[in-house]
Amino acid sequence: MRQTVSTPEEAAQAWEDVIRGPSVLKILSKDISHKSDVGGVILNLTSKVAVQEAAASMLERIRKLKPAVPFF
Repeated sequence: MRQTVSTPEEAAQAWEDVIRGPSVLKILSKDISHKSDVGGVILNLTSKVAVQEAAASMLERIRKLKPAVPFF
């Protein structure tokens, strides 16, 4: 199942409402071809808190590494 969200809070809520199991968080950006190279893929998230923290960390890291690249 795939859920598309725009904020760490939305990611956490989607996990709680729909997924509730081991999950993968992946950045959506046509301008970043190798998402794992910038930390844009995180595996085995197993809680609402883990998803929210991972999403926030991912966004912060990618904004620093690729400030001009749009995503979402």
